[in-house]
Amino acid sequence: QPVNPPEVEQPVNGPVAQQPVNGPVAQQPVNGPVAQQPVNPPAIEQPINGPAAEQPVNGPAAVDQLGNGPAAAGQPGGIPLAIAGHADVPQQAAPHHLVANQAAGQDAGGNDHAGNNEDDGAEIRVGATIPQDAFSTTNRGVKSVWLGDRQWRLVKTLQQGKERYRCCGCSASLTLKTTDNICMIFRITSPHPDNCSTPPDPAHREQTLLRRRVQHQAAEAPVNADVVREIIADHGNVYTNTRDQRNLTTAAYRATNSHSSANALRDFDTDRAGYYEDFVSRVEQLAGTCRGSDDRFLLYRNRTRPMLIFAADRNIVALNQASGMIWDATFTVAPRGWSQLWTGVAEVDGHYIPVYYVLMASKSQEDYEFALLQIRTDLAQRQLFHLVSSFYYITDYEVAMRNALQDVWEIEPDKIQGCYWHLCRSWVRKISETMAQEYRAPERIRSDKSKWLHRLCGLPCLTLDECTRAWQHLQNTAPQSPDVTELIGYLNATYMGPDSTFPPGQWCRAPVADAPQRTSNPAEGFHNFINRPFRRRHPNVDDFCERLCLSQSQSETRLNSVEAGIPAHSRSLEPRRAGHYQAYHRGALSIDLYLERIAQLSGVSARDV
Repeated sequence: QPVNPPEVEQPVNGPVAQQPVNGPVAQQPVNGPVAQQPVNPPAIEQPINGPAAEQPVNGPAAVDQLGNGPAAAGQPGGIPLAIAGHADVPQQAAPHHLVANQAAGQDAGGNDHAGNNEDDGAEIRVGATIPQDAFSTTNRGVKSVWLGDRQWRLVKTLQQGKERYRCCGCSASLTLKTTDNICMIFRITSPHPDNCSTPPDPAHREQTLLRRRVQHQAAEAPVNADVVREIIADHGNVYTNTRDQRNLTTAAYRATNSHSSANALRDFDTDRAGYYEDFVSRVEQLAGTCRGSDDRFLLYRNRTRPMLIFAADRNIVALNQASGMIWDATFTVAPRGWSQLWTGVAEVDGHYIPVYYVLMASKSQEDYEFALLQIRTDLAQRQLFHLVSSFYYITDYEVAMRNALQDVWEIEPDKIQGCYWHLCRSWVRKISETMAQEYRAPERIRSDKSKWLHRLCGLPCLTLDECTRAWQHLQNTAPQSPDVTELIGYLNATYMGPDSTFPPGQWCRAPVADAPQRTSNPAEGFHNFINRPFRRRHPNVDDFCERLCLSQSQSETRLNSVEAGIPAHSRSLEPRRAGHYQAYHRGALSIDLYLERIAQLSGVSARDV
């Protein structure tokens, strides 16, 4: 039968219509559906997609049992409906289930396309399991994960296998927890705001994960263009175009060249046990001994429970002359797969000597205790462990670290002093949550409330009794406002009360001109030295070992100064604090003015908040 017969006795879209669809004279429709005939079976009495349709599928006209419009008289069934605007081009009606999907806002694949649905609800929810191939790195080498077609970067490693990630385009954050090599979403801290600058980008996600897979493959064996094509075919060919394929091939050649040496490590994501085994073996080659000598530098190694402890014999023996130790950790210099580098620095006649470098895969209290136990065993064999009870200790306010020192080394809590700078920064951050404008006001225009807030950072530079009286004075003279009342309650619960988390005995001490260090700045200085040449976080094993050995060489130079009797050069602000303290005791300074003068020397600036 002809597609568009010259004469139609029956109307196309209705049993009686004699008028043309588009035009007063035309006998055939111009832009309307044409009478429909079945392509293959001559006549079907049952509907194709469900019971007989009562409403038209592609137009307002009544439908037959096929759901495809009425058939022309004298013709067996109807031909497919024409495409709108082209009456002579046949078009098949959409199946019933696809029409229903489109009415609900879904495409032919059943995927949502209405509004801003990003499938976040199915992927970003508490308890959702994160596959290993969702993890990647940012352009700067920071660990990241792809969720909801957005990239989330690692911002902090927490205890008990938890990690906090933040969206690369906004402040939304969530926490992941890994247990028995299974990673899942533990907590969603904040949802995505409307002004997120990074919309979901599945194409970017696909290319990033493909690039990482190519690089991981290159770490195991050379990768050529054919291997790249296979990776694309197996793991992502939805958005990849020819330009993307060229970029992946270039990345493959670069990765192959960078891993061409015999000392390449196995891939961390696919073979973690093998990665740590290769890492430890590489460290034994590069940092097993001190630079320029055969003196042992690597004190302890563990491949199954990944941990490395570096300590030279000469530095350990120097503990005989030490008066205290400072423990501090850094995360940026730790190579991939390691959580932090924990450093123990000894004060020897005013010189600060790094004695222990502990590379840790996690930072739980059990890991701290395990590391301190290995050090204790070595000190006991050298008959030096009795020295640790006579040291003063300075740390930040990480509870796991402080508890480990108390339990394993049997240190009294009052001997572990909290870092003055970390304490003031914590207080100023709390203040800035609700009173940032008052706190940052210039000194010449500060209000009474602003001055009161600044006096808080002077409390640690008093004796315990003086600190208690000064805090009572500040509470009596506090401005009357809800935010100040909330701040006072927080300080009482966390720092000021006898049963608080960090009572005053752990952080307050009167200034003395020749007093030991009050902050963890010496340890942080060594961390900055190690991190100085690195352009990105988490250097490779070769660069890490090189800087660590160079830091040990610098410590030997300091030990030479100790043995030669050369006095240490100090930039400590403690003598200035001691001068203000003496003026306060002479009555030259009131308690309010003394606290303000001391707070100016806290070292916490607006950029630290």
